[in-house]
Amino acid sequence: MPFYPLPAQEMERLEKLRSYEILDSLPEEAHVRITRLAAKTFNVPIAAISLIEGDKLWFKAHIGNAYNEISRKLTFCAHAICQDEVFVVEDATKDPRFSDNPYVTGAPHLRFYAGAPLRASGGLNLGTVNILDTKPRTITDDEGNRSPISPQWSSTVLKCGNCSTARTRQNAASSTRWNPCPTVSCCMTRTTGW
Repeated sequence: MPFYPLPAQEMERLEKLRSYEILDSLPEEAHVRITRLAAKTFNVPIAAISLIEGDKLWFKAHIGNAYNEISRKLTFCAHAICQDEVFVVEDATKDPRFSDNPYVTGAPHLRFYAGAPLRASGGLNLGTVNILDTKPRTITDDEGNRSPISPQWSSTVLKCGNCSTARTRQNAASSTRWNPCPTVSCCMTRTTGW
């Protein structure tokens, strides 16, 4: 299996990711809702919000996956963060970048991947919103147009992370009750009717 590509601005990307202060934090309810929505929209068994730091991929939220983090070199997301648009692998067994990946050749026998980069200010991709399936497939134009894995949705995920960090600091200072992220709740209601 070939090594993963690195974004041109890897050091700046890592610095930006760390500035969000969300690594190794608990999943936000809004992040879990986005992964549920992605899995339901595409009828796939696995959906995740992934962040890539150094040699590891860490799951901020996930459905249908038993791992909290995995090696970056084994991920589709390492390739997706080098793209500006949704990165799609229709059949991993036929893609030389992934055909010998242990998650393709063994359990969970992944075949399909689609991931939108989580783009921060300055165009730095910090991770992905992604879906995976155990059978080959494509994304229809209709699915893509209403997709929670689109680049437009990915910016909402990062806004929620910023809201969470700000809320945590505010709540620690004032002992007030935590409130859900208004950015994601508003966006999800407007887009999906939830």
